[in-house]
Amino acid sequence: MKKIFLILILTFFIFSCYYTFKSTRFENIKSIYIENIKNETDEYRFNQYLQDEINKTFISDTDLSVKSKSQSDSILKLKIKEYDKEVVAIDLEENPTSKRVKIVVAYEFIINEETAEKNDNYIFEYNYLIDENISDEELLQIISKELATDLKEQIIEGF
Repeated sequence: MKKIFLILILTFFIFSCYYTFKSTRFENIKSIYIENIKNETDEYRFNQYLQDEINKTFISDTDLSVKSKSQSDSILKLKIKEYDKEVVAIDLEENPTSKRVKIVVAYEFIINEETAEKNDNYIFEYNYLIDENISDEELLQIISKELATDLKEQIIEGF
């Protein structure tokens, strides 16, 4: 009987902490305006892909609606500062087999004209195996989707 009671108390405690954490982070905002992403890198297409993925992610994965600047109660500003690729593994013939993309982003999340969260050097890394069947365009799309999800989790969900 004590075991059942202890399990029930523990379960209740875990779910109550989850609910409190999940429901209190920026719960007062209902809409967001996402500014055009600035790009300081040579990877000129990446900001276009990231802009599309950020919009899709915030529409599908949050309760926020994307609105115009004048109609929203929050603003997201993003700037791509670095986009670097490096080889991380080679085969016996010294051909690259996997690479890492490192992206440095600056973001600012503003609620009612006050900065709620800001990071000038948010680092995102993506490791991948080299695949001849995946074009550079497809790779940019995959990476932008992963980065958009990562940024949403960091900014809105707090982890």
